[in-house]
Amino acid sequence: MFSDEGKYLYRVVTDRGAKEVQLSISITAKYKDPITSTWPEKVTEGGPVDLYCNATDGYPAGFIHWFDGSGTNWTMNSEMIKTNKDSNSVKSVALSSKLTFKTINFAFAPFTCIVFNSKYVEDGKSTLQIQSARSYEQGNTAEDDVENGETVQSTEASTIKR
Repeated sequence: MFSDEGKYLYRVVTDRGAKEVQLSISITAKYKDPITSTWPEKVTEGGPVDLYCNATDGYPAGFIHWFDGSGTNWTMNSEMIKTNKDSNSVKSVALSSKLTFKTINFAFAPFTCIVFNSKYVEDGKSTLQIQSARSYEQGNTAEDDVENGETVQSTEASTIKR
């Protein structure tokens, strides 16, 4: 339990004397798989879009990085908020990142957000395909777009139809 985190004084007494040592215990918790989304949900090529990535229940505070389909790191263009939570001595941190494009080029897709813990070890990732508004205007169904790779969000564990 997180309430056990802290410094402890350990004392040993024997017939040869006493010795004290201070120990420090730190607790870590893996982040849940990140959830990604876009605003607007249906995006127009060349139009504005915000990409969101949210990860919760990790400890201590970690980081979110963004990559495009070619592996280019877009993290410097994103904003991240770290929210500390402490409920009944159970500490956790929620991470929320927003990557904004004034004009999106679908050639950069898909986008992947990767959640790293405080030691920069990967805790999870989610790949976000951008949902094209034009495909819905042309009468495509969600199933058609899934076949074209346009409406799925995948995590390492599952693929979710949006």
